[in-house]
Amino acid sequence: MKMKNLLPFLTIIGLALLVSCSDTGGSKENLQDTVKQAVTVENTINNANTGEYLLHVAGENGSKYVDKNGKTVIPEGKYVMCFTDTFSTFAIVLHPEQGFIAIDRQEKTLYNVFQYDNGPDYPAEGLFRIEKDKKMGYADAKTGQILIAPQYAAAFPFQDGKAEVTMSCKVIQDGENTMWDSDEWFTINTKGEKVK
Repeated sequence: MKMKNLLPFLTIIGLALLVSCSDTGGSKENLQDTVKQAVTVENTINNANTGEYLLHVAGENGSKYVDKNGKTVIPEGKYVMCFTDTFSTFAIVLHPEQGFIAIDRQEKTLYNVFQYDNGPDYPAEGLFRIEKDKKMGYADAKTGQILIAPQYAAAFPFQDGKAEVTMSCKVIQDGENTMWDSDEWFTINTKGEKVK
C-alpha cells in the first residue's frame, strides 16, 4: 500500500474507532462492519489508482482486450467486435452466437444490448436499451448497471428525461426495417416511474 493512499484508510479506521468508543451504543460487530467497509473503500481506491482496466485492440481475426502492460487477457477472435474501448467494469461485445451482449470482467453475460442501426444501442441521456427474456429495459452507460429492469415489449430511447414504452405491441416488417405498433404507449422517467 503506497503511503499517499494510507492516509484516507487510516482516517476511516480512526473515525470507526471514534464512533465505536462513543456513547452512541457502538458494538464490536458495528466496528468490524465499519472496518470491512473501510477496507473495501481502500481496495477500490487502490484499484482506481493502479488503473485496472483492459484496452480494446482490433486484429485480423477479431477483437481482443489487453491489460495496461499489453498482455492479452481476452484473446483475439473470441468476440467478433468489441464496442467498449476501455473495459473497466463492463464491456459491450458482439458474440458470434448471442449477438450484442454486455459482459463483466469475468466475461459473464449480463444481458443482451438492444440492436439498433446494425450495432448496439446508442446511449441517450446516459442510458442505453437492453434485452433480457424478450423484454426491454435500460442500463447505465457508465457502469453497465441495470437501472430499469427489462419489462417492456418495446421501448424508445430517452429524450428530455422521458421515454415512451409499452407492455405489448406488434412488430411490423417494412422491407428491411421493423416498426412497433401499439395503442398502449406510456411515458416513464429515468427512474422507471410512469409520468404524464
